[in-house]
Amino acid sequence: MKKVSIILPTYNGERFIRDSIESVLNQTYSNWELIVVNDCSTDNTLDIVNDYVHKDERITVISNEKNLKLPASLNVGFHNATGDYYTWTSDDNMYKPIAIEKMVEYLDKNSTCDLVSFNFDFISERGYFENQFIDYVSNRDMLQLIHHCNVGACFMYRKEIANKTGDYDDNMFCAEDYDYWCRIALNGNIHYRNENLYKYRINSQSLTATRQKTIQEKTMDIRLKYAEPIMKKLGLSNKEQIQKLLTFYYDEGENNKWKNLAYSIDNRLTKNAIIKYRFKKLVKNIFSIRNDYSKGIKCKIIRILGIKISYTNYKKLYKKTNNELNKVRDQLEYLKEHSDITKLKPATGELREQQLKLVEFATEFFEKIKEINIKPFLNSGNLIGAIRHQGFIPWDDDLDFGLMREDYDKLIEYAKEHFVVFTYEGKRSEYKEYENSDNYTRKFPNQYVLTIWDDQLQLSKGTSIRDRIYLDFFSYDFYANDYTFEEHQKYIQYIWNKKHKIDYVVQTVEFLKNERISNKNIVDRSDKIYFGIDDMASFTRRYINNNFIPADVILPLKKIKYENTEFYAPNKPKDYIIFEYPNYMKYPDDLGFSHHNNSKILYLGETNG
Repeated sequence: MKKVSIILPTYNGERFIRDSIESVLNQTYSNWELIVVNDCSTDNTLDIVNDYVHKDERITVISNEKNLKLPASLNVGFHNATGDYYTWTSDDNMYKPIAIEKMVEYLDKNSTCDLVSFNFDFISERGYFENQFIDYVSNRDMLQLIHHCNVGACFMYRKEIANKTGDYDDNMFCAEDYDYWCRIALNGNIHYRNENLYKYRINSQSLTATRQKTIQEKTMDIRLKYAEPIMKKLGLSNKEQIQKLLTFYYDEGENNKWKNLAYSIDNRLTKNAIIKYRFKKLVKNIFSIRNDYSKGIKCKIIRILGIKISYTNYKKLYKKTNNELNKVRDQLEYLKEHSDITKLKPATGELREQQLKLVEFATEFFEKIKEINIKPFLNSGNLIGAIRHQGFIPWDDDLDFGLMREDYDKLIEYAKEHFVVFTYEGKRSEYKEYENSDNYTRKFPNQYVLTIWDDQLQLSKGTSIRDRIYLDFFSYDFYANDYTFEEHQKYIQYIWNKKHKIDYVVQTVEFLKNERISNKNIVDRSDKIYFGIDDMASFTRRYINNNFIPADVILPLKKIKYENTEFYAPNKPKDYIIFEYPNYMKYPDDLGFSHHNNSKILYLGETNG
């Protein structure tokens, strides 16, 4: 029975390290040693680890005399390892009970394999399932290693390949694992398995989350360093290597580092390949034709001289869609007449999963920014949901919060220091919501992004439009006690006319900010509140309302039940919601339609996303 050495480097890991150690103790395979390397933690990490050291002789702890960072801490651990097989884990991740047994079994049965990589789950900070590693990295083999770090977080390798490969590189902090797997690939063989054995926590405080820029830069350096030697080892011809490098060159914005690497292999072959590629691209732009089924019916997409033409048999599409909609309308009308709106059951399936993820995302985000002491409160449809259903309206697919102006400004200032802050710099008429959101989410994967619009703030996070999740924030201001609502309606009309003469979003945001600062009727404190002039509700609700909102309807804010948690809400929720939705206890005309999800699905269909 082979012995397994598991190294667990940690720095201030008190929050989750018990889960990580317990996952090792719960293994079905028993012949292991766990070496915890404490890298000068300043919290209770060492006390927690020592509790386990006293309980189980297979667990030991080594404390570094100074903070060495992750690569050097791994080396400390492995220099003290006595096992035949090696692996390491993080203080916020967990093995599934059969993980070590399965990895040992594979290495035992496959003598030519030096390192084996298994699939794993991504989980949220609170432990909820998000998705799987292979959802992002589906093509996993040694050649794909030059694209990205496709070994992931669940792996095991032989002591012999570790001795041959050497230590983890101290200079590769934040990408030490990727560098090490590439070196193993040059010295041995990596096998990939899709069985799921591990849980990787998406932790907002982890290195992966906080050092994205460093990770991206070092990842690029590693790819450029190892691409050619790995391709040579795998027996690719010069022509095949150049084709691969030029694929990177074009796919990654014509990055000249890849082109230069291709030239270093063979100048003549590289020039010929570039000429062929450009010719094919030219021909494709002149004329191409393909089938498209994203609308649920066959369409032709034709390109002539760079112009895209879509041909659809709309008679068939209309007939099919109209029949389906008529059935749904009949069902909804019956439902409205014969059911109590407060007794509707929650959503199910993917929509329900999305709703719960939104609540979890909001809870985690508010915990992250608690130091600035702001109080986002439920409004709009989400406040209706809290009143009627103690959570989401069953068909709702977003989560909205209001913020008093002081808190609204605090959030922006905090984001400028800690997050990515984005304001669309183009024309409003040219903005494509899902395309632009997809682009900047991919540009800043798994980072908090605050988008400043002229009518709201949007806080988002994800890796692409598919898993992007977001919260919307809307502003509220105090208005002078002697300022009438009739005056305000005229002012809002003036703002509406003025802002729609400004082409660029960034200029509109600046215009509204200057207007707000210079308007003496927008005050720090008073007896009445209304939507800010940079809140879309100022314009959409002006014909419904005939007065300001009394301050005591909103303040002081109080917490109310929402799904499995509590959020702030206006002091008098029912009195407040009448200002936004006077008929909030009636069924809406658009019952059952998740607008945002429907739009996203259409975008993904159009882009084959």
